[in-house]
Parts: sequence; structure tokens; C-alpha cells
Amino acid sequence: MTGTRRERPTDSGARQIYGEALCRPSAPARRLLALRMLSLLRRALFLALLATASGAVGCESSSAEAAAPAPIPPEDLISAVDFQATREAGMPDPVFHVGPPSLFARGHVPGSVSAGEAAEPEGLANLARLVAALPRTTRVIVYCGCCPYRSCPNVRPALRRLRELGFADARILDMPTNFKTDWSKQGFPVERN
Repeated sequence: MTGTRRERPTDSGARQIYGEALCRPSAPARRLLALRMLSLLRRALFLALLATASGAVGCESSSAEAAAPAPIPPEDLISAVDFQATREAGMPDPVFHVGPPSLFARGHVPGSVSAGEAAEPEGLANLARLVAALPRTTRVIVYCGCCPYRSCPNVRPALRRLRELGFADARILDMPTNFKTDWSKQGFPVERN
């Protein structure tokens, strides 16, 4: 019976050809196979990212200190309540948004000026330009609000640059979660433009 082809119905109503012809899986079987392969690929990618993040691959230092940014000392922070109380008392500190301009456009602390992302050289240069005329004794406030300040890529470089420029009393507006949660939802005023 060499050379004969037999057809056999499958559960889905399609026919698979057996014999000398190449056996091709049904469409549902191909989808299932593709999903399994995708799942294996995702697992492999996840494990590779996990190994890289933990310092197991291509990293000379595997200490936890190298992976996590240093905590921001409490004396470098100003709470939203204290900041707003100072403004309401008529002693407003200059405040600069050092995060993405798109975030600033959606809503920001009233009177704040967007300096651009401090994680980028252009943002740091713009911040330096904006504070150039201020006396070095001025308490300058920076904030981003894109994410928890502990992991924010913008507030640390901004604070560091201000200190390099001589602003010893520069502070980060304390937003442990983000602008929406720690400012807007707490009832503080929001300016949009």
C-alpha cells in the first residue's frame, strides 16, 4: 500500500492526510504550539532579565548596594504639607519640575517651572540656567512626580546639580508614590497648561 493516501476526519471537522504526504497539524494545534513556544520564550527572557538585574550576568559587582540607589536622607526632603504652608505664609520657594514635559503639561505644582528631565544632560543644563540668577542661600525645591522618588531617575541628579552650584538648602518635594497620589489626590492645588 505504498503510495496510497488515506484521509481521516479530525475532531474539528478538518481532514488530515496520512501516508506519503506531509502531515500538517490542524490550525488549533498550530496555535497551541505557537502559544507554548511563546510561553517558553517569555520564561527565558524573564530569567535572563532577572539574572541581569541581580548582577549574575555581566556585572562585576553583585552587591545589593550597587543595584539600589542610596536612600534620600530625610533632611533633603520637604513634605507637601510644609511646602504648601510656606507658600500660603507668603514665603514661596522657587520650585522646578525636573521630569518629563508631558507630565508637567498634564498638571503641576502652581508656579513651578519645567526644567526638563534631569536624567538628561539638557535637563540639568536647563535647570542650571534657570537658577543662575538666584542667590545661593535660596531654598530651591525640585520634584518630578513620575514615580516614587526613591526610584526616580530625575530628582537625584537635579539635587546633586543644585548642590554643585552652591544651593546648600536645595530640597526634593516629598512624593513617595507620584504626583497624582501625593499631591493632586491630597487636595493640593494643581495648575495645568
